[in-house]
Amino acid sequence: MDESETPALQAYLRVDQPALITSALSFVEVQRGARIADAGGEAAIRARALLDALELVDLDRELLEDAVSYSSAHVRSLDAIHLASAVRVGARQMLVYDRRLAEAAAAAGLEVLSPGA
Repeated sequence: MDESETPALQAYLRVDQPALITSALSFVEVQRGARIADAGGEAAIRARALLDALELVDLDRELLEDAVSYSSAHVRSLDAIHLASAVRVGARQMLVYDRRLAEAAAAAGLEVLSPGA
């Protein structure tokens, strides 16, 4: 599932080698997106390999309560969960390609990175 930003993102990840942490929600989102885009082919295999290399932040009631505090008319519910996950682990930066989530992340004090955007 290559997007126009993919080459720049890959270059950023190769050079900077940041710790990659995401909400456990990504376990479902990424794999479903890959399967829909590629009907379970190579993209699904690559998606699973990517997820296996990430640290997943577990969803629990406290994190969901935190996500509610980030929700606004402009931030979607699932994005609020991703933001709450980043804040929970003390992230200083967040890779974001969604404008609304980027604004919410910046408001929460995170440096927003969008290589190639």
